[in-house]
Amino acid sequence: MSLLVETIKVVNKRVYNIAYHNIRFNRTRKELYGIDEAIDLRLSINFPKQLGSGLYKCRILYNEKIVDIQFEQYNAKHISTLQCVESSIDYTYKWVNRKALDELYKLRKNSDDILIIKDGLVSDSYYANVAFLKSNKWYSPKQVLLRGTQRERLIKKGEISINDIQYGEIYDYEKIAIFNSMRAFGEIILPIDAVKPLKSADF
Repeated sequence: MSLLVETIKVVNKRVYNIAYHNIRFNRTRKELYGIDEAIDLRLSINFPKQLGSGLYKCRILYNEKIVDIQFEQYNAKHISTLQCVESSIDYTYKWVNRKALDELYKLRKNSDDILIIKDGLVSDSYYANVAFLKSNKWYSPKQVLLRGTQRERLIKKGEISINDIQYGEIYDYEKIAIFNSMRAFGEIILPIDAVKPLKSADF
């Protein structure tokens, strides 16, 4: 079985959104392995002496317990277009093995990313959750592949709402935001025509 991974943003040795990473990490261990004893990730992350300033991605690899903790400098990918792709993929848990997602990503054609349509509903992009703007309100799809930590925080704060978003309703919205643990909400906001529709043969 593949290891799981928790990906955490670190800036100048400051860890971001750790409370929500703790929740997902321990919820996953309980649901998959029946483990009730929680681990506080704050006590497990030790920065290497050679870790410099700037933006890093901390990857906590685990199963029943933490297997490894890795740090790597984060270089953000440019995203300006998304290609809709249809799939029944399941990615409820954040596995290291992303082969099925990688295969979908290959279908992006000339776009920078994909927008996954599952059972006629919008879900996520390749690496991130999404939200759609309408009448000054942001809505994140109810049916997501993965419950992202930043999405959970934004919902709790009331900054975004959740709603079923039908594929056919995408262009009723004005903009799309792309965000994950490494890229803040608002960092990538694109006009809705940045989303390229499915071909008729695909849907």
